[in-house]
Amino acid sequence: MSAAQHSGEPARDYGSPATWGDVEHARLSLEKQMAEMEGRLDRKIAAMETRLIRWSAGLAAAAGVAIIGFLVGILQAVD
Repeated sequence: MSAAQHSGEPARDYGSPATWGDVEHARLSLEKQMAEMEGRLDRKIAAMETRLIRWSAGLAAAAGVAIIGFLVGILQAVD
């Protein structure tokens, strides 16, 4: 006996239109959930990209200030 018969659930005939309707409903539900998850993932990726760009810009600005300070120090030492 199958597990469905043991649990008291009637055996399903996967050739019947009613069962295919259930399968289609489950498929559509899963597609909707996947679309929602993809949307959340896209928003998270966009937020991460924004943070990375801000961090990179800050690092570049700090490096520029350090280089300018270094060059000014060299010019003062040469004078």
